[in-house]
Amino acid sequence: MKQSTFIPGLAIASLLATVGCTGSPYTVAMTPDFDVMTPEGMASVSIREPLPNLTDAEFQRVVMTGMAAGMPGRVVEQSGPAPYPTRRIVWHVNPVAARGVSRLSVNVFDRGTPVAYEQDTVSNGAPRGAIARVVASLTTRLVTRYARLESQAGTGDAT
Repeated sequence: MKQSTFIPGLAIASLLATVGCTGSPYTVAMTPDFDVMTPEGMASVSIREPLPNLTDAEFQRVVMTGMAAGMPGRVVEQSGPAPYPTRRIVWHVNPVAARGVSRLSVNVFDRGTPVAYEQDTVSNGAPRGAIARVVASLTTRLVTRYARLESQAGTGDAT
């Protein structure tokens, strides 16, 4: 196999593997980082990896701060015992090495099924406040999209 064909194929396979494991029963069963009360009910939040230059704990605090600013309801800093809520919000960071930025993605899964997704980029050296604002924006967009999907499901309207 030519190297030029192999590398794009490997990149696509890596992306699909990441997406596939995100909503797997194993991932949804993992202990969440914290919970949030959404307009649709309690949801668990998981953070797959931190942004470069931040520890897991620092990034978790930034995500909690941004989510609290970006959605109605409240952040519950410690998750309750299993079984966890069937709704899971999962944050991912994919660094873009050559550009000094990372793609920040957030997904909502309901019973392991992906139902909503948003993403944006953030500078790897951005101050925590700027990162929290990106998280708040992503959270607002995600909650709005998910609420719209929920209302369409309830009315049978697919527009």
